[in-house]
Amino acid sequence: MTAAATAAKTVALSGFALATGARVLVKFTVTNSAANPTLDVNGTGAKPIQYRGAAIAAGTLAANRTYDCLLYTSDAA
Repeated sequence: MTAAATAAKTVALSGFALATGARVLVKFTVTNSAANPTLDVNGTGAKPIQYRGAAIAAGTLAANRTYDCLLYTSDAA
């Protein structure tokens, strides 16, 4: 994973294929300090990390918690 202040989060996941509705479990090791972060799995393109349809604020992703991320291909940056 990437540093807390980096908005563009990246993760490598063996066997991942991007498709609408793909899900990944991501454990962040640091609390995010950047607003409007994105997640890029295996270089498939950054997708905005949202909660209930809205961009998240700094401090929303807590350190050492696992998040279930549902990806949509229409959100490509």
